Amino acid sequence: MGDTELKIAKLIEICSKSNIPFQNLLHNDFLPEEVHKLYLELIKEEESFIILEKLSNGISIDQRKISKYYLWDIAVIEKENLVLETYPEVSQLIDNDGLIEVPYNSDLNKDGFRYKDHYLVFENAFSHNFNFTRWIIKNWKNEYALKLPISMRLLGLLDTRRDMFLKSHWEGPKDINHVKKSLSGKEVIVKGNNNLNIPLLDKTEFMFTKRENMWHLQIEELLPLEGLFFSKEIAFRDEKLCYYTKYLHAIVNEDFSCCIHLDGALRVYETIKNFKNRNSVTLKDTVKDSCKKYKLFRMDSKVGVSSFQEIVGLFFVGNPYVIEFFEGKSNYTNSLEVNRGKMLEANFKSNNLSEFISQK
Repeated sequence: MGDTELKIAKLIEICSKSNIPFQNLLHNDFLPEEVHKLYLELIKEEESFIILEKLSNGISIDQRKISKYYLWDIAVIEKENLVLETYPEVSQLIDNDGLIEVPYNSDLNKDGFRYKDHYLVFENAFSHNFNFTRWIIKNWKNEYALKLPISMRLLGLLDTRRDMFLKSHWEGPKDINHVKKSLSGKEVIVKGNNNLNIPLLDKTEFMFTKRENMWHLQIEELLPLEGLFFSKEIAFRDEKLCYYTKYLHAIVNEDFSCCIHLDGALRVYETIKNFKNRNSVTLKDTVKDSCKKYKLFRMDSKVGVSSFQEIVGLFFVGNPYVIEFFEGKSNYTNSLEVNRGKMLEANFKSNNLSEFISQK
């Protein structure tokens, strides 16, 4: 075994024994001097990307012991059932949807909110959408009750608080004029990507129905995506959820000027057969019985959630059809659609997504 291989083996052994995650090496977070020095020596070697791959695959974290690393705004400690071991009463704060109400006056950041001597940390399926969480923090003026999912294995550390910013961000729609014009009896609107050379199952469905003088709007994005990238499965509450879609429900008044309720969720179809069956019908059909639902957020307000269309647009990050639904087509949405098609086709070529090709 050569000198480089010996150093790699040594670094893997130290990190695994000390429960140091691979990502800490990349950012020099919470590293003993010996570990950081050894890492710097290795990445100076030729083909350092191969070394990084070996370290990533080789370092093993014991979930029964504490590990420590940074998220967006805070560092966290992680261990199985850590939250309930530290704060048993939190179990009583979780509602039937698995959500916890965030106190308006709490110290809130893009990863979680303060609870006693720590931060309770949001589930990654919610918080990985950086711009969505940032919008909520910036614009929340105690006008609505906010409920979000938290991880039971993570606690944030108060003395590590910082504020991260993205140099660019994706904007949600700003008005609802197009929606008002569309309320002419067409119950379901289906929008899809016409720029794809491969007939992937990429479409988004919109349905609005009227009940007791209020519009109920449902939106479902029928392709598994994490951010802007295809992902057949997503981790949520220590489960791997397969063949999922993003789903949103809103309740608004007759002229769409006041939204009193918003909730977003994952709909999980579990098998490719169920997923394709769902894609063969629309929201007008009874589809909720063919999936499991995992809530990601809920907002309720008697006076109305302002700029709710922006929240919807940011929840469906990178989806041009949502903006078109609210505002109509534009050069901007056409550009987004073209770029989305290119990314999906690139995903297809590199990840064998043949099961997601439409059978029509």
